[in-house]
Amino acid sequence: MRHGPSACSMSVPLIPQSMTGTVMLRKQRAFTLIELLVVIGIIAVLISLLLPSLNKARQQAANVKSMAAIRQLTIAYLDYAQSNRGSLLPGFVPEKTPFGTDPDAFDRQSGHTFVGRAARQWPWRLAGTNHALWSTMRPTLSRADLPLSTDSLIDADAKAYVASLYPTFGLNTVYLGGHATNLMADIGGTKDYYRGYNAQGRPSPGLHVAFKLNEVRTPARQIVFVETIVANGSGPIDKGDPTALNGLHYVNAPYNDVASGPYWKVVNGKAAMQIAASTKRVLGLPGSRNGKQIPMSFLDGHAEVRPIDKLTDMREWAPRAMTRDAQY
Repeated sequence: MRHGPSACSMSVPLIPQSMTGTVMLRKQRAFTLIELLVVIGIIAVLISLLLPSLNKARQQAANVKSMAAIRQLTIAYLDYAQSNRGSLLPGFVPEKTPFGTDPDAFDRQSGHTFVGRAARQWPWRLAGTNHALWSTMRPTLSRADLPLSTDSLIDADAKAYVASLYPTFGLNTVYLGGHATNLMADIGGTKDYYRGYNAQGRPSPGLHVAFKLNEVRTPARQIVFVETIVANGSGPIDKGDPTALNGLHYVNAPYNDVASGPYWKVVNGKAAMQIAASTKRVLGLPGSRNGKQIPMSFLDGHAEVRPIDKLTDMREWAPRAMTRDAQY
């Protein structure tokens, strides 16, 4: 009897050598140039779709950080008022007080007392007893940039002055707390643009400046701090300019005095300087380094972000303004 081949004795058909080479070649085949270009094109399209969302998310995260910082700064500002019988923090105090002496500011961290410009501008009057505020006002400063106890008084005063010039958030000094009359000499102007103090260094409220908390009728609509960029006679300086400065210690309202007309207007979604370049003015204009939404705070303590065209109502800048375009 003949038996068929068993399972274990069955032979596997051999693949011809020429076909084996074909299979190996197929396994090793690389992308063609066209396939590679298609893949690159798909990746580029995905990036172009995702990039705006990523930029928007990054701007929103930066604005959240700015909002937290400006709220912290406003709380310190309100604490100052509560500790001083309701008096608002002066933005830029006179060179001489009513008693004929230079104003001074004590820095608890270094133990130095500053006299002169560093003491006249508001940052040291607010942060001299709370150095934690410097990370809010000037996040790029290192510890060595601030006065140290080992510094001489001259070196400490120089550091204090530089630190006080360009906080990220400008204070609405013209309409809250007063801005010294002799500022014109510091900026090269030909007239006294800022008011609030008389020649003797005493508050002179007139119709526009609030020196006390209770002089502001609507705290929830009273602008206090605004994220600020710098402008000079050539126009705004923004992050596209390598010489851009990180803010300024005061922020300008659209109108600051009746003789000059508007200080700035909205042009192409930004605050654009309007006063003559011949005045050699340096202004703090509302502006953001994190997109078009500008962080700001109000006298009731709340903070929000707005586009620049929502910052043109003078009733939110000047406590006694009755119209959108009020001038004083």
